[in-house]
Amino acid sequence: VVAQLKTLTTAAFSYLILRKTFSAVRVRSLIYLVCSVIVISEFAATHSTPSRRLVSDALLNADDGAMVASSVFLVGLLAVMTEVTLSGLISVYYQKVLQDDKRNLSAWDRNIQLATFSIILYFPTLHSEGYFAGWTVITVLVSILGALGGLLVAFSMKYTDAILKALATSAAIVLTSVLSWYLLNGPYGIPIAVSSISVVVAIFTYVTDGKLPWANNQNK
Repeated sequence: VVAQLKTLTTAAFSYLILRKTFSAVRVRSLIYLVCSVIVISEFAATHSTPSRRLVSDALLNADDGAMVASSVFLVGLLAVMTEVTLSGLISVYYQKVLQDDKRNLSAWDRNIQLATFSIILYFPTLHSEGYFAGWTVITVLVSILGALGGLLVAFSMKYTDAILKALATSAAIVLTSVLSWYLLNGPYGIPIAVSSISVVVAIFTYVTDGKLPWANNQNK
């Protein structure tokens, strides 16, 4: 649930670092968006398979279960808040690097730079465990999808901004919840349906800044 605040931290760092201004309509749409995605995530988490609930019940029924649960919750909350803050900061900084680069490096160049550092960091592990050890066709497909997703993120940063990327992530959560219900018999209910509509409306409101595009065409 706390992880959905990433959209707001991204907007906050866009204001602080990039000096991006937001109208009152866009601020409200971002808040509505985050609240709607939180409802979707909370409903999906509380109505999913009972394995998660069994883990929480085990913590509460153990000796000093309340203290253990409280300490685990605080550590987890601090970790997620740190991740949310750093994610917003990194997204905005990456946008700034791509759009304000005086050397005119493309998104491909920046991704090659990042990939080089990643290879250096992961090379000792790959060398000790064997290159592509245990890989299957599914692993290759997932790796390709992850690489393509990284390229899409880079191009979205280059030609739009970090906030629109966060909006796309929220839309992906809505799509995932619907497909999970349709294909995997996942949880779905009125809260998810209403919140999904609210997410779509919030994204449309942010992009158009509350102005109807067809109204401008009629005036012309």
